Amino acid sequence: MFSQRSHRQDIMDCINARVEHMIDNHSKVLAIRCDVRYPQGYPHDGTNGDVSKLMKLVKESHTERKVGMHYVWVREQATSEVPHYHALLLVNGDRVRSPYGILKKMEDVWGRVIGSDPSGLVDHCNHAHDGKPGIGHVPLKRPSSKAQGEERTRQEERFNAARAELDDRASYLIKTHTKGGAPKRVREFGASQLKPKRGEAPQD
Repeated sequence: MFSQRSHRQDIMDCINARVEHMIDNHSKVLAIRCDVRYPQGYPHDGTNGDVSKLMKLVKESHTERKVGMHYVWVREQATSEVPHYHALLLVNGDRVRSPYGILKKMEDVWGRVIGSDPSGLVDHCNHAHDGKPGIGHVPLKRPSSKAQGEERTRQEERFNAARAELDDRASYLIKTHTKGGAPKRVREFGASQLKPKRGEAPQD
């Protein structure tokens, strides 16, 4: 889908690792796309401290309710004085069926983090690439180990189609355009930590 020049392999690998982790640990996964922006005139300090705090607080609120969740965010900045962020959230689809509660939580927490009205600052990304109405979330259901024959084939086809849709929705995070403008020693993407497998180092 992408040429090596048009996408970031490191970000793609980061996303894929968390998607596979969630699929391995949950029979259903809800993938949610959203964008996060600052209000006009916000006194940004150049770091990613605000978005890191946002994601940490949202994840902690779901962990407290025993809802598995992982995320990836990427920073972009072209001519604007402040960056904006694209995010992918992955949650246990057996516990969360709709994205709107999480998106509302994102808005509430973002308002507290930046000390401003968050209205319109968290884009639900419910539109297609051509600007027409679409969806910003993708439900995945892992094929049942008990399914056999034609039923197994149908489940695998549905899962593969959903995974392809997730990859398409996540593709906006890995594009190289408008990246490369972060200050020195400021990361251009971040993610929730994965518990390392035995013998492996922790992942950030």
